[in-house]
Amino acid sequence: MLCCFRPTIITPRYTRFNRPTEAFLESLNPKYRRIIQLEALAVILMHTAMIYFWKIPILHYLGVMFGFGFVWSAMQYAHHYGTVREVQKGAMNLKTFGVLDRVWLNTTGT
Repeated sequence: MLCCFRPTIITPRYTRFNRPTEAFLESLNPKYRRIIQLEALAVILMHTAMIYFWKIPILHYLGVMFGFGFVWSAMQYAHHYGTVREVQKGAMNLKTFGVLDRVWLNTTGT
């Protein structure tokens, strides 16, 4: 949400405390910054419209988002536990079984 209204927030100078995030932000092409802003705005508008038109109670919505975030975070932690932290290669240092590698990690299985 912040990058919609303050696009300079997605620059590496604000993330020096977190090297992976800094490396990711440095990899972004500045000419796409406006598209990133528009995508962020579209996501905000989509979620706002869902809440409004489907009359979702805000506390229910927040509870579901919290639950999803918690489960996703736990799943990522469990999946990445014990792997080498690699900023350039990312998750390519992980291996599960063939189908999951192709789906989650976009690998050819080699």
